[in-house]
Amino acid sequence: MVLGGDITGKMVVPIIHHRNGKITYSLFGRVNRVKPNEVDRITAKILDYAYYPYECDVEEVEELLKNQEKRDSLFTKVMREGLSRWLKMAGERKRKEVPIYVSTGNDDTPAINDILESSSAITYSDDKCVKIDDIHEMLSCSYSNPSPWKSPKELPEDKLQQKLENLVMKASGAKCLICNFHPPPYDSGLDTAPELDEQLRQVATPTGQKMIPVGSKAVRNVIEKHQPLLGLHGHIHEASGDRIIGRTLCVNPGSEYGEGYLRGYIIELGADKVLNHYRIYG
Repeated sequence: MVLGGDITGKMVVPIIHHRNGKITYSLFGRVNRVKPNEVDRITAKILDYAYYPYECDVEEVEELLKNQEKRDSLFTKVMREGLSRWLKMAGERKRKEVPIYVSTGNDDTPAINDILESSSAITYSDDKCVKIDDIHEMLSCSYSNPSPWKSPKELPEDKLQQKLENLVMKASGAKCLICNFHPPPYDSGLDTAPELDEQLRQVATPTGQKMIPVGSKAVRNVIEKHQPLLGLHGHIHEASGDRIIGRTLCVNPGSEYGEGYLRGYIIELGADKVLNHYRIYG
């Protein structure tokens, strides 16, 4: 099982205890009132959306709004706690015969690396070559090409290509190689997303949203050059699908975690070819 990046949540949702005894939280632009005996249920609901619930009072919220350093510190704290909770669940529930390989993505900060590295429930595969069986090796890279979001792990295309080439040198060959590269190859159909203007607003045309390729040219260059067996990608939530580049099957399951769906692929490998692949969600 491979989890290929962007494994941390995007938002803290305060559950606010007001001076008059009211309890409220805001989600999807709506302020909701909570009864004291409903806090646990609301906490679970927020977690189901992959956000981080945080109980606090009005004074703490006001302080957080004024202090960027405190907001950053809180986000790191709840992010690490959330990841530790998930890894504990993985250790309790996973089948011993199914190893789990985890790498981070461009949205994930290095502040979680030590938790992943120390976990006995998973194999942290970022920036490594790991043998997944007697035949197949897997390379993982969490960095992406530049995006409008200025996320924690982005590189110019030339530097990203050099990083990927250095990573390929760790493998024994491309014939049975899996490249778990977070961004999809440029203009592959796995990287189509709405174009954004300088204010990060979607660009509209008379026929609808303007869609453009936003994947990585470096990833495409490396795949075309080395022709690995399989490319595993994510990063672009809207572009679920699979494509063949030369001999390489590239897949992007897409993402709908905000709607409560988990997406993935089941891929059946032969010694030096992909036998079957199935896109799944649940």
